Amino acid sequence: MIVNAGLNLDRDWIHGDTVNPPDYIAIGTGTTGVTAEQTALENEILRKQVSYKSKPGNGQTLHEIEILTTEANGQTITEIGEFNDATAGTMWCRITGFSIKKTSEFSLKIQIITVCERP
Repeated sequence: MIVNAGLNLDRDWIHGDTVNPPDYIAIGTGTTGVTAEQTALENEILRKQVSYKSKPGNGQTLHEIEILTTEANGQTITEIGEFNDATAGTMWCRITGFSIKKTSEFSLKIQIITVCERP
């Protein structure tokens, strides 16, 4: 879900304000559901700059990071967020409803695909 702070970031950009775009994806272990009022992950454990971007279709963007075999091991990832800063900044969106037990046996690619469409 794009949270209220993310909607305001979009609003400010459309208005002509200078804003940093969401360019960092964070993972965490929080278990509460997403609400529009949230401004941070519940329990962030790692944040990385987007390493791959594309525009796969009309009104679509794709942002991707890779969690390496040496990162976040032993953690059960249950939340993802996208932010406009490396350490703090504005949370643009938050995603929950999954559970991935991260080990050194695998790397993990996380993609956030945003689709802007007409009603």
